[in-house]
Amino acid sequence: MAAILPSGSFLGMLQRKVDAEGFSFREVVDRSEEEIPRHTHEEAHFIFVLQGSYITSAREVEPVCSSRTLLFNPAGTTHRDRFQTRGGRFLAISVTPERLRLVQEQISLIDHPVGFCQGRMPWLAARLYRELRARDRLSPLVMEGIALELLGQTARQKLRPGRRPPRWLRTVQELIHDRFPSLPGVAEIARTAGVHPVYLARAFREHHGMTIGEYVRKLRVEHACRLISTTGAPLSEIALAAGFCDQSHFSRTFKRMTGSSPAEYRRVGRLV
Repeated sequence: MAAILPSGSFLGMLQRKVDAEGFSFREVVDRSEEEIPRHTHEEAHFIFVLQGSYITSAREVEPVCSSRTLLFNPAGTTHRDRFQTRGGRFLAISVTPERLRLVQEQISLIDHPVGFCQGRMPWLAARLYRELRARDRLSPLVMEGIALELLGQTARQKLRPGRRPPRWLRTVQELIHDRFPSLPGVAEIARTAGVHPVYLARAFREHHGMTIGEYVRKLRVEHACRLISTTGAPLSEIALAAGFCDQSHFSRTFKRMTGSSPAEYRRVGRLV
């Protein structure tokens, strides 16, 4: 039988905490000497991995994820998620049932565990951690606002029902992922898939919720996020490696999609 963890409780040693209206923020250090049992969380919460390799059952991420990965678990989640390399650290963002109910009157959240590795959501979590470390009298208000934005972004990721995509669309997706820094035009992609460009464009938007161009832009920014977080390469080199024609275009697109400039993204990431 799974142990039930009450509101704001996590397996590990508490390092720092801040409470806000309907939210709690906890930095937790793994107790390497303790066995992690199967357990259930009463509250919906996020886990932002700060240090260590973390085993997770969440969708959309690798089973063993690294630092700067953000995980969302709905209320009532039962799992045995834990650090693979014991002694790691994470930031936990919990939502009280009352606050969650108010949020869900406006938006519909994902009903299963899901993870985010790149883009705006891990960046928002890193901002929360920075605020937790340097907290002052205004920190609860600032952190509440960021946590609400995290919930809003999570709602945007809610999977939409739809018919099964055609097999050739998988081929197109693999081609885009392999060649996104210097992708050929839609006509050439359509020839590769053996379909008409108009049919390709319509089917791609139907199943991915965006155009091919928007999808490629998303991949380029996510790739840039990885390079910024894991390398010390100059931003000009990262812009070219991600497929942007120049650094100015890169900076404008990056800020529009993540809410921060590449330099700000790197600066916040260094705190994690």
